[in-house]
Amino acid sequence: MPLFTISGLDSSASAELAVTSHALATYSQTDRALGLPLGQMLVTLDSIAGSGTFSANQVTSGLPGGWREVSASELGLPSSLVDVDGYITLRSPLLGNVSRGPQLKVLAEQDALGNISRVSVAYAGTNAPVDIADYSFLNSGKEIAKTMAPVLSGVASFMDQHGLEGDDAIITGYSLGGALANIQARFSDQLAGGFFADSHYLGHASPLIFEADNVLNIGFENDVIHRFVGDHEDLKSALEGFDGFLENSDENYSSSVDNLVLFDAVYSKSPWLLASDSGLNPFAWGAHLGGITSDAVARIVSSSFYELMGQDSVVVVSSLGAAGRAIYWVGDIDSPTSNHAGEPAFIVGSVFDDLLRDGASDDYIEGFAGDDQIRVSTGTNQVEGGQGTDTLLFEGEADDYEVYRLDDGRIGVSGHDSLTLASGIERIEFEYGGGFRGAGPGLRYVIEDDRLEDEFRFDWFDRDIAFVDAAQDGQGAEWSREEVALADAGDSVFSAAARDDALHLGDLFDDEASFSAESSRDSGDGIFGWHGGAMALAGLEAAASFVGSAVSGYVELPEAWQAI
Repeated sequence: MPLFTISGLDSSASAELAVTSHALATYSQTDRALGLPLGQMLVTLDSIAGSGTFSANQVTSGLPGGWREVSASELGLPSSLVDVDGYITLRSPLLGNVSRGPQLKVLAEQDALGNISRVSVAYAGTNAPVDIADYSFLNSGKEIAKTMAPVLSGVASFMDQHGLEGDDAIITGYSLGGALANIQARFSDQLAGGFFADSHYLGHASPLIFEADNVLNIGFENDVIHRFVGDHEDLKSALEGFDGFLENSDENYSSSVDNLVLFDAVYSKSPWLLASDSGLNPFAWGAHLGGITSDAVARIVSSSFYELMGQDSVVVVSSLGAAGRAIYWVGDIDSPTSNHAGEPAFIVGSVFDDLLRDGASDDYIEGFAGDDQIRVSTGTNQVEGGQGTDTLLFEGEADDYEVYRLDDGRIGVSGHDSLTLASGIERIEFEYGGGFRGAGPGLRYVIEDDRLEDEFRFDWFDRDIAFVDAAQDGQGAEWSREEVALADAGDSVFSAAARDDALHLGDLFDDEASFSAESSRDSGDGIFGWHGGAMALAGLEAAASFVGSAVSGYVELPEAWQAI
Protein backbone atom coordinates (compact mmCIF):
# COMPACT_ATOMS: atom_id res chain seq x y z
CA MET A 1 0.00 0.00 0.00
CA PRO A 2 1.37 3.45 -0.87
CA LEU A 3 2.65 5.92 1.70
CA PHE A 4 -0.61 7.85 2.12
CA THR A 5 -3.21 5.09 2.26
CA ILE A 6 -6.68 5.98 3.49
CA SER A 7 -9.12 3.26 4.48
CA GLY A 8 -11.73 2.59 1.82
CA LEU A 9 -9.98 4.57 -0.92
CA ASP A 10 -7.71 3.49 -3.75
CA SER A 11 -4.20 4.84 -4.23
CA SER A 12 -5.20 7.73 -6.51
CA ALA A 13 -8.05 8.94 -4.30
CA SER A 14 -5.90 8.63 -1.17
CA ALA A 15 -3.10 10.66 -2.76
CA GLU A 16 -5.51 13.40 -3.84
CA LEU A 17 -6.98 13.55 -0.36
CA ALA A 18 -3.54 13.81 1.26
CA VAL A 19 -2.68 16.83 -0.90
CA THR A 20 -6.09 18.50 -0.63
CA SER A 21 -6.38 18.03 3.13
CA HIS A 22 -2.94 19.59 3.65
CA ALA A 23 -4.00 22.64 1.63
CA LEU A 24 -7.25 22.95 3.59
CA ALA A 25 -5.52 22.45 6.94
CA THR A 26 -2.81 25.02 6.29
CA TYR A 27 -5.35 27.50 4.94
CA SER A 28 -7.24 27.27 8.21
CA GLN A 29 -3.95 27.57 10.08
CA THR A 30 -2.71 30.72 8.34
CA ASP A 31 -5.76 32.63 7.14
CA ARG A 32 -5.58 34.80 10.25
CA ALA A 33 -3.35 34.84 13.31
CA LEU A 34 -3.97 37.47 15.98
CA GLY A 35 -5.79 39.52 13.38
CA LEU A 36 -2.97 39.36 10.83
CA PRO A 37 -3.35 37.74 7.38
CA LEU A 38 -0.45 35.37 8.02
CA GLY A 39 -0.84 33.33 4.84
CA GLN A 40 -0.83 36.35 2.56
CA MET A 41 2.13 37.80 4.45
CA LEU A 42 4.13 34.62 3.81
CA VAL A 43 3.24 34.72 0.11
CA THR A 44 4.31 38.35 -0.14
CA LEU A 45 7.62 37.67 1.60
CA ASP A 46 8.34 34.76 -0.74
CA SER A 47 7.48 36.88 -3.76
CA ILE A 48 9.78 39.72 -2.68
CA ALA A 49 12.71 37.41 -1.92
CA GLY A 50 12.15 35.31 -5.02
CA SER A 51 10.56 31.87 -5.24
CA GLY A 52 12.86 29.22 -3.81
CA THR A 53 15.04 31.62 -1.85
CA PHE A 54 13.97 30.40 1.57
CA SER A 55 12.49 26.99 0.75
CA ALA A 56 12.27 24.41 -2.01
CA ASN A 57 8.95 25.55 -3.44
CA GLN A 58 6.89 28.59 -4.21
CA VAL A 59 4.80 29.61 -1.21
CA THR A 60 1.08 29.69 -1.90
CA SER A 61 -1.93 30.70 0.17
CA GLY A 62 -5.66 30.52 -0.22
CA LEU A 63 -7.98 27.63 -0.89
CA PRO A 64 -7.56 25.02 -3.63
CA GLY A 65 -9.54 25.68 -6.78
CA GLY A 66 -13.26 25.07 -6.41
CA TRP A 67 -13.31 25.42 -2.62
CA ARG A 68 -14.97 28.20 -0.61
CA GLU A 69 -15.75 29.03 2.99
CA VAL A 70 -19.14 28.14 4.44
CA SER A 71 -20.54 30.81 6.76
CA ALA A 72 -22.02 30.19 10.19
CA SER A 73 -25.42 31.36 8.94
CA GLU A 74 -25.39 28.70 6.19
CA LEU A 75 -24.83 26.14 8.93
CA GLY A 76 -27.65 27.53 11.05
CA LEU A 77 -25.21 28.61 13.75
CA PRO A 78 -25.48 31.87 15.73
CA SER A 79 -23.12 34.71 14.86
CA SER A 80 -21.86 34.63 18.44
CA LEU A 81 -19.81 31.55 17.47
CA VAL A 82 -17.77 33.61 14.98
CA ASP A 83 -14.75 35.39 16.46
CA VAL A 84 -12.97 38.59 15.45
CA ASP A 85 -10.81 36.72 12.94
CA GLY A 86 -13.79 35.18 11.16
CA TYR A 87 -13.33 31.65 12.51
CA ILE A 88 -16.13 29.52 13.89
CA THR A 89 -15.19 28.79 17.49
CA LEU A 90 -15.66 25.99 19.99
CA ARG A 91 -16.12 26.49 23.70
CA SER A 92 -12.83 26.07 25.57
CA PRO A 93 -13.09 23.30 28.20
CA LEU A 94 -11.05 25.47 30.57
CA LEU A 95 -11.81 29.09 29.66
CA GLY A 96 -15.33 28.78 28.28
CA ASN A 97 -16.40 31.09 25.46
CA VAL A 98 -13.33 33.11 24.60
CA SER A 99 -12.28 34.90 21.43
CA ARG A 100 -9.53 33.14 19.46
CA GLY A 101 -10.00 29.96 21.44
CA PRO A 102 -10.45 26.62 19.59
CA GLN A 103 -11.16 27.61 15.96
CA LEU A 104 -12.22 25.97 12.74
CA LYS A 105 -13.36 26.73 9.24
CA VAL A 106 -16.04 24.86 7.34
CA LEU A 107 -15.18 24.64 3.65
CA ALA A 108 -17.09 23.36 0.64
CA GLU A 109 -16.05 22.14 -2.80
CA GLN A 110 -18.49 23.14 -5.50
CA ASP A 111 -18.71 23.18 -9.28
CA ALA A 112 -19.51 26.08 -11.61
CA LEU A 113 -23.24 25.53 -11.07
CA GLY A 114 -22.89 25.76 -7.31
CA ASN A 115 -23.36 22.05 -6.66
CA ILE A 116 -21.46 21.01 -3.53
CA SER A 117 -19.60 17.70 -3.71
CA ARG A 118 -17.48 17.68 -0.53
CA VAL A 119 -17.33 19.51 2.78
CA SER A 120 -14.35 19.91 5.09
CA VAL A 121 -14.06 20.76 8.74
CA ALA A 122 -10.57 22.27 9.01
CA TYR A 123 -9.46 22.91 12.58
CA ALA A 124 -6.95 25.69 13.17
CA GLY A 125 -3.72 25.11 15.04
CA THR A 126 -2.27 27.21 17.81
CA ASN A 127 -2.41 30.84 16.71
CA ALA A 128 -3.10 32.65 19.99
CA PRO A 129 -1.93 32.24 23.60
CA VAL A 130 -5.41 31.16 24.76
CA ASP A 131 -5.03 27.92 22.77
CA ILE A 132 -2.38 26.70 25.19
CA ALA A 133 -4.93 26.47 28.00
CA ASP A 134 -6.60 23.41 26.48
CA TYR A 135 -3.47 21.35 25.79
CA SER A 136 -4.04 19.32 28.96
CA PHE A 137 -7.37 18.04 27.57
CA LEU A 138 -5.99 16.64 24.29
CA ASN A 139 -5.16 13.11 25.37
CA SER A 140 -8.43 12.43 27.19
CA GLY A 141 -10.36 14.12 24.38
CA LYS A 142 -13.87 13.76 25.79
CA GLU A 143 -14.09 17.30 27.16
CA ILE A 144 -13.14 18.79 23.79
CA ALA A 145 -15.43 16.38 21.90
CA LYS A 146 -18.41 17.71 23.85
CA THR A 147 -17.68 21.24 22.66
CA MET A 148 -17.63 20.04 19.02
CA ALA A 149 -21.17 18.69 19.09
CA PRO A 150 -23.19 21.89 18.34
CA VAL A 151 -21.04 22.93 15.38
CA LEU A 152 -20.82 19.42 13.90
CA SER A 153 -24.59 19.03 14.12
CA GLY A 154 -24.89 22.19 12.01
CA VAL A 155 -22.37 20.86 9.48
CA ALA A 156 -24.20 17.52 9.29
CA SER A 157 -27.51 19.29 8.65
CA PHE A 158 -25.92 21.46 5.93
CA MET A 159 -24.47 18.40 4.19
CA ASP A 160 -27.74 16.53 4.38
CA GLN A 161 -29.53 19.47 2.75
CA HIS A 162 -27.11 19.20 -0.17
CA GLY A 163 -27.56 15.45 -0.54
CA LEU A 164 -24.19 14.58 0.98
CA GLU A 165 -23.29 11.84 3.42
CA GLY A 166 -20.60 11.42 6.04
CA ASP A 167 -18.07 9.93 3.63
CA ASP A 168 -18.23 13.18 1.63
CA ALA A 169 -16.56 15.01 4.54
CA ILE A 170 -12.86 15.70 5.05
CA ILE A 171 -11.90 16.33 8.67
CA THR A 172 -8.43 17.82 8.95
CA GLY A 173 -6.18 20.32 10.67
CA TYR A 174 -2.56 21.28 11.20
CA SER A 175 -0.70 20.98 14.53
CA LEU A 176 -3.28 21.54 17.29
CA GLY A 177 -5.85 21.41 14.48
CA GLY A 178 -4.59 17.94 13.59
CA ALA A 179 -5.08 16.91 17.22
CA LEU A 180 -8.68 18.12 17.10
CA ALA A 181 -9.22 16.09 13.92
CA ASN A 182 -7.94 13.01 15.78
CA ILE A 183 -10.31 13.72 18.67
CA GLN A 184 -13.26 13.94 16.30
CA ALA A 185 -12.16 10.66 14.70
CA ARG A 186 -12.07 9.01 18.12
CA PHE A 187 -15.61 10.11 18.99
CA SER A 188 -16.99 10.02 15.44
CA ASP A 189 -19.66 7.43 16.22
CA GLN A 190 -21.05 9.65 18.99
CA LEU A 191 -20.92 13.16 17.51
CA ALA A 192 -23.83 14.48 15.40
CA GLY A 193 -25.64 11.16 15.72
CA GLY A 194 -22.72 9.31 14.12
CA PHE A 195 -23.05 11.25 10.85
CA PHE A 196 -19.25 11.58 10.54
CA ALA A 197 -18.43 7.96 11.39
CA ASP A 198 -17.42 7.24 7.77
CA SER A 199 -15.70 10.57 7.09
CA HIS A 200 -12.07 10.88 6.04
CA TYR A 201 -9.82 12.04 8.88
CA LEU A 202 -6.33 13.39 8.18
CA GLY A 203 -4.21 15.05 10.83
CA HIS A 204 -1.18 17.03 9.69
CA ALA A 205 1.74 17.52 12.11
CA SER A 206 -0.56 16.41 14.91
CA PRO A 207 0.86 16.04 18.42
CA LEU A 208 -1.96 13.60 19.26
CA ILE A 209 -2.35 10.22 17.55
CA PHE A 210 -5.58 8.24 17.57
CA GLU A 211 -4.73 4.63 16.76
CA ALA A 212 -7.51 3.49 14.42
CA ASP A 213 -7.98 2.82 10.71
CA ASN A 214 -10.32 5.78 10.22
CA VAL A 215 -7.55 8.37 10.51
CA LEU A 216 -4.21 9.02 8.82
CA ASN A 217 -1.62 11.27 10.44
CA ILE A 218 0.95 12.87 8.15
CA GLY A 219 3.99 14.64 9.54
CA PHE A 220 7.78 14.77 9.58
CA GLU A 221 9.83 12.76 12.04
CA ASN A 222 12.18 15.75 12.52
CA ASP A 223 9.18 17.85 13.57
CA VAL A 224 9.22 17.85 17.37
CA ILE A 225 5.44 18.37 17.52
CA HIS A 226 4.41 15.47 15.24
CA ARG A 227 3.34 12.59 17.60
CA PHE A 228 4.52 14.69 20.58
CA VAL A 229 1.97 13.34 23.09
CA GLY A 230 1.21 10.24 21.03
CA ASP A 231 -1.74 8.05 21.96
CA HIS A 232 -1.34 8.21 25.74
CA GLU A 233 -4.61 8.19 27.65
CA ASP A 234 -3.86 11.39 29.56
CA LEU A 235 -1.30 14.18 29.80
CA LYS A 236 0.41 12.62 32.83
CA SER A 237 1.25 9.38 31.01
CA ALA A 238 2.31 11.39 27.93
CA LEU A 239 4.80 13.38 30.00
CA GLU A 240 6.14 10.17 31.52
CA GLY A 241 6.67 8.78 28.01
CA PHE A 242 9.14 11.46 26.89
CA ASP A 243 12.74 10.32 26.29
CA GLY A 244 14.06 13.37 28.12
CA PHE A 245 12.62 16.66 29.29
CA LEU A 246 9.82 17.31 26.77
CA GLU A 247 11.74 15.25 24.16
CA ASN A 248 9.76 13.56 21.41
CA SER A 249 10.03 9.78 21.84
CA ASP A 250 9.71 9.18 18.05
CA GLU A 251 7.31 6.25 18.45
CA ASN A 252 5.77 4.47 15.48
CA TYR A 253 2.01 4.19 15.04
CA SER A 254 -0.22 2.27 12.66
CA SER A 255 -2.22 5.44 11.89
CA SER A 256 0.80 7.67 11.33
CA VAL A 257 3.52 8.22 8.73
CA ASP A 258 6.63 7.91 10.89
CA ASN A 259 9.72 7.99 8.63
CA LEU A 260 9.11 11.09 6.56
CA VAL A 261 11.93 13.66 6.72
CA LEU A 262 11.81 17.33 5.73
CA PHE A 263 15.45 18.02 4.79
CA ASP A 264 15.73 21.70 5.65
CA ALA A 265 18.61 23.93 6.75
CA VAL A 266 18.25 22.74 10.35
CA TYR A 267 18.28 19.07 9.37
CA SER A 268 21.45 19.54 7.32
CA LYS A 269 23.16 20.41 10.62
CA SER A 270 21.09 18.01 12.72
CA PRO A 271 23.94 16.45 14.76
CA TRP A 272 24.30 19.83 16.45
CA LEU A 273 20.98 21.64 16.13
CA LEU A 274 18.76 18.61 16.79
CA ALA A 275 20.89 16.94 19.45
CA SER A 276 17.96 17.66 21.78
CA ASP A 277 14.61 16.81 20.19
CA SER A 278 12.80 18.78 22.86
CA GLY A 279 9.90 21.16 22.55
CA LEU A 280 12.14 23.68 24.30
CA ASN A 281 14.71 23.53 21.48
CA PRO A 282 13.66 26.22 18.97
CA PHE A 283 15.52 24.45 16.14
CA ALA A 284 13.39 21.33 16.68
CA TRP A 285 10.40 23.38 15.51
CA GLY A 286 11.96 24.00 12.07
CA ALA A 287 10.15 21.21 10.23
CA HIS A 288 6.90 22.01 12.04
CA LEU A 289 6.88 25.60 10.85
CA GLY A 290 8.35 24.75 7.44
CA GLY A 291 5.71 22.08 6.90
CA ILE A 292 3.01 24.75 6.76
CA THR A 293 4.29 26.22 3.49
CA SER A 294 6.04 23.14 2.08
CA ASP A 295 4.61 21.30 -0.93
CA ALA A 296 6.33 18.09 0.22
CA VAL A 297 3.11 16.04 0.24
CA ALA A 298 2.30 17.08 -3.34
CA ARG A 299 5.83 16.30 -4.53
CA ILE A 300 5.76 12.89 -2.90
CA VAL A 301 2.52 11.78 -4.55
CA SER A 302 3.75 13.06 -7.94
CA SER A 303 6.94 11.00 -7.69
CA SER A 304 7.55 8.24 -10.23
CA PHE A 305 8.27 5.97 -7.28
CA TYR A 306 5.20 6.82 -5.20
CA GLU A 307 3.51 3.45 -5.69
CA LEU A 308 6.62 1.76 -4.26
CA MET A 309 6.52 3.80 -1.04
CA GLY A 310 4.92 2.08 1.94
CA GLN A 311 3.66 3.71 5.11
CA ASP A 312 6.88 2.76 6.91
CA SER A 313 9.21 3.70 4.03
CA VAL A 314 11.96 6.21 4.63
CA VAL A 315 11.17 9.28 2.50
CA VAL A 316 13.48 12.31 2.53
CA VAL A 317 12.14 15.48 0.89
CA SER A 318 14.33 18.45 0.00
CA SER A 319 13.26 21.69 1.66
CA LEU A 320 16.47 23.69 1.39
CA GLY A 321 16.56 27.31 0.34
CA ALA A 322 18.81 28.58 -2.45
CA ALA A 323 21.92 28.88 -0.28
CA GLY A 324 21.49 25.40 1.19
CA ARG A 325 20.83 23.75 -2.16
CA ALA A 326 24.23 24.93 -3.37
CA ILE A 327 26.22 23.18 -0.64
CA TYR A 328 24.23 20.42 1.10
CA TRP A 329 23.62 16.95 -0.29
CA VAL A 330 20.08 15.77 0.43
CA GLY A 331 19.89 12.17 1.60
CA ASP A 332 19.09 9.95 4.54
CA ILE A 333 21.81 11.14 6.89
CA ASP A 334 22.55 9.99 10.42
CA SER A 335 20.47 12.26 12.65
CA PRO A 336 19.47 12.34 16.33
CA THR A 337 15.82 12.40 15.23
CA SER A 338 15.94 9.15 13.24
CA ASN A 339 17.13 5.55 13.52
CA HIS A 340 17.01 4.47 9.88
CA ALA A 341 20.22 5.81 8.32
CA GLY A 342 21.52 3.16 5.94
CA GLU A 343 18.13 1.62 5.24
CA PRO A 344 16.49 1.79 1.79
CA ALA A 345 15.16 5.29 1.22
CA PHE A 346 13.32 7.49 -1.26
CA ILE A 347 15.02 10.83 -1.91
CA VAL A 348 12.73 13.53 -3.33
CA GLY A 349 14.19 16.65 -4.92
CA SER A 350 12.59 19.94 -5.92
CA VAL A 351 11.95 22.03 -9.02
CA PHE A 352 15.26 23.81 -8.40
CA ASP A 353 18.89 22.69 -8.81
CA ASP A 354 19.43 20.01 -6.15
CA LEU A 355 22.34 18.01 -4.79
CA LEU A 356 20.95 14.53 -4.08
CA ARG A 357 22.73 11.41 -2.86
CA ASP A 358 22.06 7.79 -2.03
CA GLY A 359 22.76 5.95 1.20
CA ALA A 360 24.28 2.61 2.11
CA SER A 361 21.37 0.51 0.82
CA ASP A 362 18.91 0.51 -2.07
CA ASP A 363 17.60 3.98 -2.82
CA TYR A 364 15.14 5.67 -5.15
CA ILE A 365 16.11 9.20 -6.12
CA GLU A 366 14.04 11.70 -8.09
CA GLY A 367 15.23 15.15 -9.04
CA PHE A 368 12.13 16.66 -10.70
CA ALA A 369 12.91 19.93 -12.53
CA GLY A 370 16.18 21.82 -12.28
CA ASP A 371 19.76 20.90 -13.16
CA ASP A 372 20.39 18.28 -10.49
CA GLN A 373 23.53 16.48 -9.43
CA ILE A 374 22.79 12.98 -8.16
CA ARG A 375 25.54 11.03 -6.40
CA VAL A 376 25.29 7.24 -6.14
CA SER A 377 27.64 4.79 -4.47
CA THR A 378 26.51 1.42 -3.10
CA GLY A 379 23.50 -0.86 -3.36
CA THR A 380 20.82 -0.81 -6.01
CA ASN A 381 19.72 2.67 -6.98
CA GLN A 382 16.88 3.73 -9.22
CA VAL A 383 17.10 7.31 -10.42
CA GLU A 384 14.67 9.59 -12.21
CA GLY A 385 16.32 12.84 -13.18
CA GLY A 386 13.24 14.70 -14.37
CA GLN A 387 13.41 17.91 -16.37
CA GLY A 388 16.60 19.91 -16.75
CA THR A 389 20.17 18.78 -17.37
CA ASP A 390 20.87 16.19 -14.70
CA THR A 391 24.21 14.61 -13.87
CA LEU A 392 24.82 11.20 -12.31
CA LEU A 393 28.04 11.03 -10.28
CA PHE A 394 29.99 7.85 -9.46
CA GLU A 395 32.94 7.03 -7.25
CA GLY A 396 36.20 5.83 -8.78
CA GLU A 397 37.11 5.73 -12.46
CA ALA A 398 35.13 4.94 -15.57
CA ASP A 399 37.10 1.70 -15.98
CA ASP A 400 35.49 0.44 -12.76
CA TYR A 401 32.04 0.36 -14.37
CA GLU A 402 30.05 -1.11 -17.23
CA VAL A 403 27.21 0.87 -18.79
CA TYR A 404 24.06 -0.52 -20.42
CA ARG A 405 21.24 0.91 -22.49
CA LEU A 406 17.98 -0.86 -21.64
CA ASP A 407 15.15 -1.48 -24.07
CA ASP A 408 12.97 1.05 -22.26
CA GLY A 409 15.61 3.76 -22.70
CA ARG A 410 17.01 3.68 -19.19
CA ILE A 411 20.73 3.61 -18.49
CA GLY A 412 22.19 0.87 -16.30
CA VAL A 413 25.57 1.32 -14.60
CA SER A 414 27.19 -1.51 -12.61
CA GLY A 415 30.40 -1.58 -10.61
CA HIS A 416 31.78 -0.84 -7.15
CA ASP A 417 29.29 -3.35 -5.67
CA SER A 418 26.39 -1.32 -6.99
CA LEU A 419 23.84 -1.23 -9.76
CA THR A 420 22.11 1.98 -10.82
CA LEU A 421 19.19 2.21 -13.23
CA ALA A 422 18.47 5.74 -14.38
CA SER A 423 16.20 7.70 -16.70
CA GLY A 424 15.97 11.42 -17.35
CA ILE A 425 19.77 11.72 -16.97
CA GLU A 426 21.80 13.68 -19.53
CA ARG A 427 25.34 13.42 -18.15
CA ILE A 428 27.53 11.02 -16.18
CA GLU A 429 30.61 12.01 -14.23
CA PHE A 430 33.25 9.90 -12.48
CA GLU A 431 35.35 10.82 -9.47
CA TYR A 432 38.67 10.33 -11.24
CA GLY A 433 39.71 10.98 -14.81
CA GLY A 434 42.50 9.58 -16.91
CA GLY A 435 44.91 12.29 -15.82
CA PHE A 436 44.54 13.20 -12.18
CA ARG A 437 41.59 13.89 -9.91
CA GLY A 438 39.22 16.39 -11.47
CA ALA A 439 41.01 16.49 -14.81
CA GLY A 440 41.94 14.52 -17.90
CA PRO A 441 39.90 12.29 -20.19
CA GLY A 442 37.42 9.75 -18.85
CA LEU A 443 35.92 12.13 -16.32
CA ARG A 444 32.74 13.74 -17.71
CA TYR A 445 30.40 12.18 -20.24
CA VAL A 446 27.30 13.06 -22.24
CA ILE A 447 24.81 10.23 -22.74
CA GLU A 448 24.31 9.45 -26.42
CA ASP A 449 22.11 6.76 -28.02
CA ASP A 450 24.84 4.13 -28.22
CA ARG A 451 27.62 5.32 -25.92
CA LEU A 452 28.88 7.73 -23.32
CA GLU A 453 30.63 10.56 -25.15
CA ASP A 454 33.75 11.79 -23.36
CA GLU A 455 33.68 15.58 -22.99
CA PHE A 456 37.47 15.88 -22.89
CA ARG A 457 38.39 18.73 -25.20
CA PHE A 458 40.96 16.75 -27.23
CA ASP A 459 39.23 14.01 -29.24
CA TRP A 460 42.55 12.21 -29.73
CA PHE A 461 42.70 11.35 -26.03
CA ASP A 462 39.03 10.97 -25.13
CA ARG A 463 37.68 7.71 -23.74
CA ASP A 464 34.20 7.11 -25.08
CA ILE A 465 32.37 4.25 -23.40
CA ALA A 466 30.33 1.89 -25.56
CA PHE A 467 27.25 0.34 -24.06
CA VAL A 468 27.56 -3.37 -23.30
CA ASP A 469 24.80 -5.93 -23.68
CA ALA A 470 22.56 -6.90 -20.80
CA ALA A 471 20.18 -9.85 -20.89
CA GLN A 472 16.70 -8.48 -20.31
CA ASP A 473 13.57 -10.39 -19.33
CA GLY A 474 14.69 -13.60 -21.01
CA GLN A 475 13.31 -17.04 -20.41
CA GLY A 476 16.40 -19.06 -19.59
CA ALA A 477 18.76 -16.28 -20.70
CA GLU A 478 22.41 -17.03 -19.96
CA TRP A 479 25.23 -14.61 -19.48
CA SER A 480 28.92 -15.06 -18.94
CA ARG A 481 31.59 -13.80 -16.60
CA GLU A 482 30.93 -10.52 -14.78
CA GLU A 483 27.81 -9.54 -16.68
CA VAL A 484 24.49 -8.05 -15.69
CA ALA A 485 20.93 -9.20 -16.30
CA LEU A 486 17.83 -7.15 -15.61
CA ALA A 487 14.32 -8.47 -15.09
CA ASP A 488 11.86 -5.61 -14.79
CA ALA A 489 8.88 -6.95 -16.68
CA GLY A 490 8.34 -9.83 -14.28
CA ASP A 491 8.15 -13.62 -14.00
CA SER A 492 11.57 -14.08 -15.63
CA VAL A 493 14.03 -16.96 -15.53
CA PHE A 494 17.80 -16.38 -15.63
CA SER A 495 20.81 -18.66 -15.28
CA ALA A 496 24.45 -17.69 -14.85
CA ALA A 497 27.08 -19.85 -16.46
CA ALA A 498 30.28 -18.50 -14.94
CA ARG A 499 31.29 -16.29 -12.03
CA ASP A 500 30.92 -12.75 -10.68
CA ASP A 501 27.48 -12.08 -12.11
CA ALA A 502 24.90 -9.47 -11.17
CA LEU A 503 21.16 -9.83 -11.48
CA HIS A 504 18.57 -7.09 -11.01
CA LEU A 505 15.18 -8.67 -10.38
CA GLY A 506 11.85 -7.09 -11.21
CA ASP A 507 9.53 -5.41 -8.76
CA LEU A 508 6.50 -7.35 -7.55
CA PHE A 509 6.96 -10.36 -9.80
CA ASP A 510 8.05 -13.99 -9.44
CA ASP A 511 11.58 -14.57 -10.72
CA GLU A 512 13.86 -17.58 -10.84
CA ALA A 513 17.65 -17.40 -10.93
CA SER A 514 20.29 -20.12 -10.94
CA PHE A 515 24.03 -19.52 -10.62
CA SER A 516 26.95 -21.83 -11.27
CA ALA A 517 28.07 -23.70 -8.16
CA GLU A 518 31.79 -24.04 -8.82
CA SER A 519 32.58 -23.22 -5.18
CA SER A 520 35.82 -21.21 -5.16
CA ARG A 521 35.34 -19.80 -8.65
CA ASP A 522 31.77 -18.63 -8.16
CA SER A 523 32.39 -16.07 -5.45
CA GLY A 524 31.14 -12.75 -6.71
CA ASP A 525 27.51 -13.22 -7.69
CA GLY A 526 25.07 -10.54 -6.63
CA ILE A 527 21.33 -10.09 -6.68
CA PHE A 528 20.01 -6.56 -6.55
CA GLY A 529 16.75 -4.75 -6.04
CA TRP A 530 14.16 -7.41 -5.34
CA HIS A 531 10.93 -5.95 -3.93
CA GLY A 532 8.33 -8.64 -3.89
CA GLY A 533 6.96 -11.81 -5.37
CA ALA A 534 8.62 -15.19 -4.94
CA MET A 535 12.30 -15.63 -5.74
CA ALA A 536 13.76 -19.13 -6.21
CA LEU A 537 17.56 -19.30 -6.05
CA ALA A 538 20.14 -21.99 -6.67
CA GLY A 539 23.92 -22.24 -6.89
CA LEU A 540 24.89 -19.37 -4.61
CA GLU A 541 27.92 -19.58 -2.37
CA ALA A 542 28.56 -17.91 0.98
CA ALA A 543 30.50 -15.10 -0.67
CA ALA A 544 27.54 -14.09 -2.81
CA SER A 545 25.70 -10.92 -1.89
CA PHE A 546 22.06 -9.92 -1.84
CA VAL A 547 21.19 -6.24 -2.04
CA GLY A 548 17.50 -5.52 -1.76
CA SER A 549 14.61 -4.40 0.40
CA ALA A 550 12.07 -7.17 0.40
CA VAL A 551 8.86 -5.45 1.39
CA SER A 552 6.65 -8.42 0.48
CA GLY A 553 6.93 -12.00 -0.70
CA TYR A 554 9.66 -14.37 0.40
CA VAL A 555 13.19 -15.46 -0.42
CA GLU A 556 14.50 -19.02 -0.09
CA LEU A 557 18.17 -18.64 0.81
CA PRO A 558 20.80 -21.37 1.13
CA GLU A 559 21.82 -21.62 4.78
CA ALA A 560 25.38 -20.47 4.13
CA TRP A 561 24.26 -17.49 2.07
CA GLN A 562 23.64 -14.36 4.12
CA ALA A 563 21.66 -11.32 3.03
CA ILE A 564 23.58 -8.06 3.52
